[in-house]
Amino acid sequence: MAKPISPRETALKILKAVLHQHQALDHAFSLYLDPKSPQDRAWIKSVCFGFLKHGLPLGYWVESFLDKPNPPPTLALLIAFGAYQLLYHDTPAHAAIFETVQLAKKQRLPFQVVNAVLRQIDRQRLCLPPLPESVRYNHPLWLQQRIQALYPETWPLILEAGNQHPPFFIRVNQRRVSALAYRKILQDAGIAAEFCPGFPDALFLPEALSVENLPYFYEGYCSVQDLAAQKSASLLEVQAGQKVLDACAAPGGKACHLLEVAPIILTCVDHKKSRCQQIEQNLQRLGLQAEVLTANSNTLSFPPHYFDRILLDAPCSGSGVLRRHPDIRFLKQESDIAAFSQQQRQLLEQLWPMLKPGGILLYATCSILREENASVIEAFLKAHPEADLEFEEQLLPTQNGPDGFYYAKIRL
Repeated sequence: MAKPISPRETALKILKAVLHQHQALDHAFSLYLDPKSPQDRAWIKSVCFGFLKHGLPLGYWVESFLDKPNPPPTLALLIAFGAYQLLYHDTPAHAAIFETVQLAKKQRLPFQVVNAVLRQIDRQRLCLPPLPESVRYNHPLWLQQRIQALYPETWPLILEAGNQHPPFFIRVNQRRVSALAYRKILQDAGIAAEFCPGFPDALFLPEALSVENLPYFYEGYCSVQDLAAQKSASLLEVQAGQKVLDACAAPGGKACHLLEVAPIILTCVDHKKSRCQQIEQNLQRLGLQAEVLTANSNTLSFPPHYFDRILLDAPCSGSGVLRRHPDIRFLKQESDIAAFSQQQRQLLEQLWPMLKPGGILLYATCSILREENASVIEAFLKAHPEADLEFEEQLLPTQNGPDGFYYAKIRL
């Protein structure tokens, strides 16, 4: 009978999937986490998230302590995994070293090397080699340079916000309970919560919680959603009975918010069946209804002037949400930006004919790069003189504030 896989083995498998197989962290979680072990799941998620958040400096230090350059990827990853537990996690040093060495033996890697490097890192943890500028800010160098060029006065604050622990916001389902009433429920449960001026459905929780600890979460009283994402519902100005398209809808947070605001006729589209299942799960939990289609929005076909409102939360680099998705540091490349920009323009061209005269198309990304945002909209407006840009905003990530996000509200 095969021995059960330990939490550390599972975490290493997930990190391999991200770093060596270029899978998104959320997808790797869905593949390897055991739903029957909530305590292990929480530990594994925390360790993987933290490792990827600090992965760039960890990789630099590991190579600094190894005798030979360009170590085998699995060996470098395993040592970095142990170093993370030594430097950034609350694992006792002896346990971090011992457990990592045991993993090396199971993986048939040179465990003596693993042991020696981790002991050296432990001894020198207070005087580690200084990080070069390309690593110090903990962003891929190409992204760091683009942010410096775009935001010459505020780039250090933007990079710092991208490295911070993400603030915890929830969106109250006003169909079930008011924000005021739900705040009282939280307070009665000993959970601090603050209102967010300008965001009537939002509450800020100074201490992040697992959803299992949010009162009546599974009864649909609230959802976890950043402030920036919550802005889409008010910008779209949806009204009862309108036909609305959410063209890149998964996992469904914005779609559900629209339905909470008004009883609209909503069509949600995403290109993967598994992602559409996420939308359906969120709709079911919140007691909402929408049509969910598995389709590619680039080839989506509805009659002309069919929708009153269209939300295009376009695929992008995710440069504004690194603090929530640390795997972006390793999965996205500079060459992706031009490809995203082209895809975004194609989506706009495909969806625009489906909008009714007088209707609103809201273009959104979680990017802070001009090539994916203002430049895309400028090109679209130049090609479509009938389009009226009513609102445009570039949000930058801030401490305890919204993520980096871009909105362009266009009326036909």
